[in-house]
Amino acid sequence: MSTPTYKSLNALMRHMRSSAGIDVRGSAHKRALAHMGYVHGYKGYRFSGSPSRRIPYARFDELAAVVSFDSGLGAVRGHYARALRAVPRAALLWCTGESGGELGAPA
Repeated sequence: MSTPTYKSLNALMRHMRSSAGIDVRGSAHKRALAHMGYVHGYKGYRFSGSPSRRIPYARFDELAAVVSFDSGLGAVRGHYARALRAVPRAALLWCTGESGGELGAPA
């Protein structure tokens, strides 16, 4: 299996303009694309569900907003998962009398 070749940021921006019709230009967009990463910056957000359902981005700012929103959801998911794990543990400690009678975080 051969190693995939990746486009440079300039080539990726050119591809986004010519093939996807996204208005992406300048050093600010290039820095933002480099910061969000190759896959997240374009490959991961081209479609919704299946490749036949392409997302019709017109501007790079639209794509950047989706990446930012998804990153924020990741933080929320982490807090939610910790809360889901903490509630049963706290309830178990309370039921067994090991919590000192309070439903707080275990000491």
